[in-house]
Amino acid sequence: PSLVMEQFTFSSSRKLFALSTGLDHPHAGSWIHVTNPYNQDRQLFISYMASGPDYSIYPQTEITLQFTNQKGERIERKFTTNPLSSTAYSHLGRVNTVKTKDLGVIPPGTSVVSWVPLERKNRPFRITAMKVVKEGVSSVGVLGPAVDLRVDHY
Repeated sequence: PSLVMEQFTFSSSRKLFALSTGLDHPHAGSWIHVTNPYNQDRQLFISYMASGPDYSIYPQTEITLQFTNQKGERIERKFTTNPLSSTAYSHLGRVNTVKTKDLGVIPPGTSVVSWVPLERKNRPFRITAMKVVKEGVSSVGVLGPAVDLRVDHY
């Protein structure tokens, strides 16, 4: 299925957007191209929706990163998401949050990020951000590497 920029709401005052296969195809997988426009290796982060703390409305998902390295070798890395939000939010009751995962270093050019849900849920896997940043940055907070992002807090 096609990807959509899905708008969803958790409260009357807060509208959010995420890239997904949409509510019509919540069990589908898909893929996107990610371009590293720099002439040196960069780190790739993905941010996605999570909920909890006791169960998640989002599926656990397998993410595959594919690219060709400088030697011409095809590289493939697999990751599994944890869509359950931190228990640090349990005092708030049911929450929807964003989690960030380091997918590792990618070379200049185009890489492919694909995903397949590993369980059936009513909501699709939702990507909220993809970030290509300098090497050596560690993921901090829900938006990822804060030292390389300028964020307007709401």
